Formats: sequence, C-alpha cells, structure tokens
Amino acid sequence: MGQEQKLYNISDSWNIHLKKFLIALGLFFAAFLMIMAWIFHLNYEHQISYIYALGLSILFVIFEFLINTLVTRYAVNKKIFTQAQLATLSIIFGVLFIFVVGFFLKALVQSKQRGTLFKNEIKKTFQQDFTVKDILGLILIAIGAFLVLYEF
Repeated sequence: MGQEQKLYNISDSWNIHLKKFLIALGLFFAAFLMIMAWIFHLNYEHQISYIYALGLSILFVIFEFLINTLVTRYAVNKKIFTQAQLATLSIIFGVLFIFVVGFFLKALVQSKQRGTLFKNEIKKTFQQDFTVKDILGLILIAIGAFLVLYEF
C-alpha cells in the first residue's frame, strides 16, 4: 500500500469520526430543545400566560423536529448510524437533559423558597434523592446503550 493510500485511509477515518461527532452533536442539541419546550410548558405556566408558554414550547419543538429529521435522514442515508443507534442516542441525550435540568431546577426552586444560596442548594440536592432503583436504572440504560452503539 502506497503512502497516498495510507494518508487517504487516515483522512477517511477522521472524516467518519467527525461525521459521527457532528450527528451526535445535532441530536444533543435537538434533545436540548425538546427539554426546553418541556420546561416552558410545564414549569412556567403559572409565571407566564398559558398561550405564551405554549407558543414557546411549539417554537422549540419545531426547531427540534427539523434538526432531528435532518440529522436522522442524513445519518441513515449515508449509513453512518443505524436507526436503532440514532434512537438510542436521542433517548440518552433526553434522559441526561431531564436529569440535569430537573436537578438544577429543583435546587433553584429550593434556593428561592428558602432564601439560600443556589450553590448550597446544589450541594444539598446532590446528597439526596438517589435510590438504588434510580442508580440501577441508569446502569441498565448505560449497558443497553453500549450494546446498541458498540460495533463488535
């Protein structure tokens, strides 16, 4: 194999990894938009009007749908990821965002209610609310994701 072929193989390898990263980044951003729609719809309904919260939610969902559709179609048509792998990535990013956003929202609400510092509430929130069932569920999600995403 000549030097040019070796360089081409290295370049092609980097190219596929970059595509996989960008696809995952697109799904990550789509999950973020979906969680933001969820937050506006459920958590700010009493602070802003229902119509305004619904409008913001719909706006987030429209962009999430467009990004998710474009990324998914590209990845499947170019055979970069399978549909199962894309669905797994979407679910993982959604679960992570729900976990992180829910965690910080709880700490934020508690700090406002108690009149304490936000960073102190984050410490308290980290020290509670994890049951064995929660941890086992996250471990099972990680195992399932590994089995779907790992190429044997």
